[in-house]
Amino acid sequence: MDVKDTKSNIDKKQVAGIVKVGEKIARTLGFPTANLDEDLAKKHNLEEGIFVCHVHIAGRGEQYKGVAVFGVPPAFKEGPGKVEVHILDFDEDIYGETLSVQIEQKIRDLRSFTDNGDLINQMKEDVRNARALLGS
Repeated sequence: MDVKDTKSNIDKKQVAGIVKVGEKIARTLGFPTANLDEDLAKKHNLEEGIFVCHVHIAGRGEQYKGVAVFGVPPAFKEGPGKVEVHILDFDEDIYGETLSVQIEQKIRDLRSFTDNGDLINQMKEDVRNARALLGS
């Protein structure tokens, strides 16, 4: 995939929210996510898709790299728009903490998958793309 071809006008937008407990579906697939307030997508008029991002956790000086999902993934079919972030190389409990997500670039649209294996392979590709774009 040539991620440059899917560059979006959402670049460099920033959203912030408190991490809440989600359904933990992505965690069972090997990609834990920080779930933010669902109304953030609507409030900030975020385009649906998968984006590379930088993440700051309030009270910590470190900047993290991540992959963000905005919208309703087709596998869920309905419900409020999601704002979820998979933070690369990170495995800590951050429920209740405030995340600031700096969107860098859209890498693809949301799409359906025939099974979890296809979804996991795509998530691995998304992480590879994020590492290449963010330099990690």
